[in-house]
Amino acid sequence: MSRCGAMCALLLLATGLARAAPDPGFDVVVGTLPDAKPGEHATVSLSILPRPGFRLLVDGPLTVRVSGEGVTPERPLYRREDAVDPRAEAPRFELGFRRPKPPAREATLSATLTFYLCRGERCRPVTEPVYIRDRRP
Repeated sequence: MSRCGAMCALLLLATGLARAAPDPGFDVVVGTLPDAKPGEHATVSLSILPRPGFRLLVDGPLTVRVSGEGVTPERPLYRREDAVDPRAEAPRFELGFRRPKPPAREATLSATLTFYLCRGERCRPVTEPVYIRDRRP
């Protein structure tokens, strides 16, 4: 391979790697589905953590849409004002649910997060699906 060909190949590889894994700018931290008796109220924690250099748009919309299989969410929609601390830089939600009677062997609480993530003065919309799974013996 010529020197120019090798340099071109290296440049293409480096460009491909840079595009392959962009920093999403945030992490979602979720708890596990707690053991709850059928029909009993329980909660699971969900937090959105901006990474260093990023922030959530404070005055922008922030929603968490919830559905479930093998569990019944107590609410289908949470908004920023429903967070434990609505003005927090990393909002945390306590998502309420109930297990059915009789309890399902597998349960999944699904949430779709929608918010604006900013870096400096530039903000972009984010839609992030989250699945909290529980399997019982």
